[in-house]
Amino acid sequence: IADFLARVRNGARAQQPEFEVSAPPPGYSWVFIPGASTALLRPDGWFVKTDVANDTIAGFITLENLQERGEFETGLTFNFVRGISKKSRTSAIKYAVAFIHDAATTKEVLLEPWGNELAPDLLGVGIRYREGTGDTAVIIQNYLIADDAGDNVRFFVFKSPEANWDAMWKFGETMMKGQIAQ
Repeated sequence: IADFLARVRNGARAQQPEFEVSAPPPGYSWVFIPGASTALLRPDGWFVKTDVANDTIAGFITLENLQERGEFETGLTFNFVRGISKKSRTSAIKYAVAFIHDAATTKEVLLEPWGNELAPDLLGVGIRYREGTGDTAVIIQNYLIADDAGDNVRFFVFKSPEANWDAMWKFGETMMKGQIAQ
C-alpha cells in the first residue's frame, strides 16, 4: 500500500482501469483516480495531477500545467472524501445538501441549485456561481455525489475565468460527466 500511495502522491495514474467505462468522446481520454472508484474525462493536451491527503483523494485536470505553475485558471478539481460523517457529524447526503445551500445563500448564483437521486442512498446536487468582480471574475460549477451507504462525497468543481467561460464550458460540461463504480 505504501507504493500505491507514493504513486498517487506523485501524480501517477492507474495503469489498469479500476472498472469498465464507456468509450470516451472524440478528443478525450479517461483518467482513473486511484482509490476513488472514479474515472474523469481529460481533453487531449490537458494536464493531470493526483494527490492523497488523509481521507481525501484529489484529482486535477487543467488547461494550464498545474505541476509547473502551482495553480490553474481553467480546469476540473475532483475530491473524494471518505468518512464524511465523522468529519461533518452528519450523513453524506445532508452534508452535500448543506454545502449547496450555503453556496446558494452566500454566492452570486448563476444556475439555481439542482439535485437528482442517482440510486438509493446516492444523491447528486449542483450549483453554478460567480466569484470576484471585473477582470478577475471566475465562474464555478459544483456537482457533488453524496453516498450515504459508502459514507463518502465526490466533489466535481469546474472553474474558468468569466471572460473565457463560454469557450471553456464546452470542455467543462463534458468533463463533469465522469463515471463512478457502483
